[in-house]
Amino acid sequence: MVLDTPGTSPGRGLCLERHDLVASKLAAGREKDFEFAGALLRDRAIDAATLQERVTLLPLDETRRARLIAWIRAWS
Repeated sequence: MVLDTPGTSPGRGLCLERHDLVASKLAAGREKDFEFAGALLRDRAIDAATLQERVTLLPLDETRRARLIAWIRAWS
């Protein structure tokens, strides 16, 4: 969802769905993002199957995608 109101002017606010946000963070590959994703998975704030599905939609090479999916499956 894009928030474009006088309060966000001159920019726009992007309100990402939580699984989309975490998938993009995992794609960035930073250690802090894996820690963040792991905490959300551990506390069941996000669903591993949904996150895996979102990762498959990202424009990643197959090797990177497979690594991320394996990482997510380890949390399942």
